[in-house]
Amino acid sequence: MSRKNWSISWSLNRRIIIAVVVATASLCGIISCGYRITPSAENIGADVRKVFVDSFGNKTSEAKIENVFRSAFIEQFVRGGRFNLVANKGEADAVLSGEVRSMTTAPLSYRKDNLAVEERMTIIIDLSFRTTDKGKIIWMDKEFSGNEFYVLSSRDLSVVDASRRKALVKLARDTAERAYGLMMSGF
Repeated sequence: MSRKNWSISWSLNRRIIIAVVVATASLCGIISCGYRITPSAENIGADVRKVFVDSFGNKTSEAKIENVFRSAFIEQFVRGGRFNLVANKGEADAVLSGEVRSMTTAPLSYRKDNLAVEERMTIIIDLSFRTTDKGKIIWMDKEFSGNEFYVLSSRDLSVVDASRRKALVKLARDTAERAYGLMMSGF
């Protein structure tokens, strides 16, 4: 192939490649028009403005775990900014209720002396977000689950308990954030 023919061929190939890239980008722009990644709460009526986060139930042997999760959901509703929290059900347009059904821990790794070094905490929680006037379900998930890993860096039980408590609080916050995102997205 002569140098002149190669130059013409490369120029033509380059134009085709540019045309394909532009067409693909345009098609992607058209297809994704209107798609949102952030929660917009379009599935929740504008009449739902005031929310009450009810006391959570606890079917586990972990004392006061329900309070940790309720607090995490209250914090998430405040951070979300879409709703105003109210002090009682009578003032609310909708109520979030929940029940912590189970919490388990399982060792993930061990030291040479067969003591656990790292554990995974797993929870299962039932959640329901309903209107107060007719009890219409806005969002519900039975068996919403989450897990958190934590290190058992000491043989001192108070340090282990502190590590476990910190993991529980993080798990509650992560669970509340994930559930809130799903509620607002309509999933």
